[in-house]
Parts: sequence; C-alpha cells; structure tokens
Amino acid sequence: MNQSRTQKSLKNTFFALFSQLLAVFLGFLCRTVFIYTLGNSYLGISSLFSNVLSLLSITELGFSTAIIYTMYKPIANNDQKKIAALMNLYAQVYRVMGIIILVVGIILIPFLNLFISDISQMPTDLPPIWIIYLMYLINTLLTYFYGYKRSIIIATQNGYINSTNTLVFVVLRNILQIFILLCGGAFVFYLLIQLLTTFLENIRISLIADKMYPYLKTYNKEKVSQEDLSKIKKNIVAMASYRLGFGLINGTDNLIITKVSGFLVTGLYSNYMLLNSTVQELYRQIITPMTSAVGNLIATSDKSNSYHLFFKIFFLNGFLAVFSSVCLINLINPFIKLLWGKQSLLSYVFVFVFVINAFVTCMRETSKIFIDTAGLFWFIRWKTIVEALLNIVLSWILGHSMNLGIEGVILGTLISNLTTNFWWEPFVVHKYYFDKPLSKYYLDYCKYFVCFCLSYLLSGYFVQIFNENLFGLILGFLTSIFSCSVFFVLLFYNTDEFRYYLTLFSNILKKLSKKSL
Repeated sequence: MNQSRTQKSLKNTFFALFSQLLAVFLGFLCRTVFIYTLGNSYLGISSLFSNVLSLLSITELGFSTAIIYTMYKPIANNDQKKIAALMNLYAQVYRVMGIIILVVGIILIPFLNLFISDISQMPTDLPPIWIIYLMYLINTLLTYFYGYKRSIIIATQNGYINSTNTLVFVVLRNILQIFILLCGGAFVFYLLIQLLTTFLENIRISLIADKMYPYLKTYNKEKVSQEDLSKIKKNIVAMASYRLGFGLINGTDNLIITKVSGFLVTGLYSNYMLLNSTVQELYRQIITPMTSAVGNLIATSDKSNSYHLFFKIFFLNGFLAVFSSVCLINLINPFIKLLWGKQSLLSYVFVFVFVINAFVTCMRETSKIFIDTAGLFWFIRWKTIVEALLNIVLSWILGHSMNLGIEGVILGTLISNLTTNFWWEPFVVHKYYFDKPLSKYYLDYCKYFVCFCLSYLLSGYFVQIFNENLFGLILGFLTSIFSCSVFFVLLFYNTDEFRYYLTLFSNILKKLSKKSL
C-alpha cells in the first residue's frame, strides 16, 4: 500500500469514525428517550418491520457490490466514459428494484398479522399497523431512487464525504426526534422525521456526486459494453444466492424471536442488537475505508503485495474483534441496566452466546473485503443459502421445539455461522485468489481467540467487583482495553503486522508533533 492509498484510507477512517461516534451518542440518547416515552413494545414493532423490509431488500441481490467491483479498474485508469456507463446501468437497475420492493411490500400488507404471535402485546395507542409499515417501506425505497450515487464517492476513496453528509442528517434526525418525543409527539411524527431526513440525505449525496463527477451528466447516455455486461451478469448470478442468504439470515432472527417469545422480548433484543450493531459499525468504519484501497491495489499490483496487505488488515481486524467482544461481554448488561433499567436485561447465557457470535462475525471482515474487491463472488454463491437454511432450521428447533427461547434462536445463529463462514470465506480467498495454504490464517485466528479468552478472564474478574454505575462502566472499559493490549503485545509483538502498525502509528505521531510546533 503506497503512501497515497494509506493517506486516503486514514482520512476516510478518521471521518467515518468521528461521524459514527457522534451518531452513536445521539442514537443512544434518542433510544433512551424513546424507551422512557413510548416503551419496549414500540421497539419490538420497529425492529420487526425493519427486518421484514430487510428481507424485501434481498431483491438487490448483490448488484451494487458487483458494479463497484467493476468500477475499480476504470477508476484507476480514469476511464470516465466507462465509469459513467456503469453508473447509468446502476441507476436503471436500482429504479427497477425499487419498484419491485414497492409492489411486493404493498402485497404483504394484508398478511402483516402473520408476523405477530400475540396481538394483545401491541400498544393500545398504536395507529393502524399498515400505516406504520408503509412509512418503513417508503424509508427503504428512498435509497433505491435517490442515494445510489454514493457508491462512486466511496469507490473513488472519498468515503469521508459520504460520512460527513450522513453525519449532518443523523444529527438533525436525532435532535428532531428527541424533541418530538419529549413534547409527547406520536410514533407517526417520529417516523415522519426519519422519512424527511432520509430523503434529504440521499438527495444531497446525489447532488454532491453530480458536482464532483460532472462527466456523469456528460455521458448520461453511455451504455456498458457487452463484455462488461456479461461479467457483471456472471457476478450478479454469483452474488444473488449470497445476497439472498444474507437477507434471510439478518431478517429471520427477529421474526422467529417474535413468534417464539413475543413483541416485548423482541424489543429487549433490539437493545442488544443496537449495541452490537453500533460496535460493528465502529470497527467497520475503521476497516471498510480500506476496501477501495484494496480494490485499487488489486487492479494495479500483484498478488504478493495483496497477500501481505491481507494479513495487515487481518491483524487490525483481530484486535478490533477481541477488543469489541471483550467490552461487549463485560459491559453490555451493566450498560443496559444503567441506561434503560433492570427490566430491559436478558440472561447471561444469552449474552455469552450473543457475544461469541459477534466475535466470529467480526473476524470475517477481512475475507469479505477481499472477496468483494477481487471479484470472488462465484465461489461463495451457495454459502449464504446453506447458512440461511441452517440458521432458520436450527433457530426454530432450538428456540421453539426445544423451548430454549431467545437463547436457542441465537445459538442456532452461532452454529450456522461456525459451520459455514468460519471456513468457507477464507478458503475461497486463499485458494482462488492467493493460491496459498490456510495455515497462517488459522494460526493467527487461534491466537486472536486465545487473546479474547485470556482478556475476558482477566478483565471479567475485575469488572465483577466494580460498582454498577457510570464510574464502574468506565473502569470496566479501561480494564478491557488494558487486558486486550497486554495479551496482544505478548502474542504478536514479534510479527511483521505488529511492527507495521507500530511504525505507522509512530509516523503519525511524528507528523502531528511537527504540525503542532
């Protein structure tokens, strides 16, 4: 990775991370006001409809990923006509997808009650459920019709612009929603603010893209060549099963939990998912900006450089997985109890399984980046279908048939994750791109897991004796950082990856010190 790629990745990472941290703070503030004004039942409804619509979004079938992969080479070569042609195709397909989602979404309206196990748990002051559902549907559609141009901004390593734009409207949305909730506003007004800010965010990013890349309008009639279209079609066929399975996995857990345990537990689960997704977004804001740099490197360099880059990213990925998982398992229940009350807690057994699954999921990020940027979609086309089927069957059997409740549902998700993603994705990257054995990958993986276990045992001992207040949470967080750092240094201090980041960090400090003088 040359200096310009590193600088762009760091710049994108900084802006994305700053944006996410501010969004996290406002998101938790808004969630807290939401719980105390509307209650956990409304959270259950919100989570349920979000998952129903995530299932509808599988019609996208990985088209955006296939297009972005095809864009890396013309971007590296500054082939404006080809980039514009790809974006024209992107626009056409996304309009069709939006119409499909709209039609299917409307068809589902008469069947909404099928997703609800106990109507009596619904809030008495809730407007007709189809109105709430339509508002969620429209919010989903807005990105398909207006926001697709953000892809070219991200692909050209200008992700910080997208992060800044998102931040502006996240701040606006949360402030307005908090104001509405505190003034006793209804759930409908809360959702209207979400619709308005989503619309404005997507319109603005589209206008920014038009200004940054004026050739998009100049070549707005340009068409993709038959050769490129054939490649895109093949990648879409490969991505279709991947996307279908991914949508089923992410969309079915909440549906099963709602049927097994009801709206209230779904609402409580959504709090845990919010914390987990927040942590995931934070580490993805650090890793994901590297995607366009990897794509650029793959398009312009050899596989040897890419192989070394893989393990540099995997090292960062491993540290983030260990650190985030240790913090979650130590602090998630104390945090929820402090912020939203003891009545919002789920069992420690649930937390343990939930966090192990989060660790395994986090460790996938590096392989996923290389699958996307190297165009390895064909080799994983059946992976998520297998995972999704396993997830649905195991989650239903363990959660419903064996009466293990939400713990059984999440255990089913963990088992399906381990029996597919754990080996399939790294195997594809190493066999079909690097042509290298997996020994180093799994050796490093074992070290990261050992680091997680040791860090959890050390920090968990001290966290138990801290008071369950804000000061105790801060001490728990610092203890988790310290334990992860100690074991990472002990296990990895002699590796090339450790020395790379130590040098990188040292160079950044030197530059900052020079600027301050």
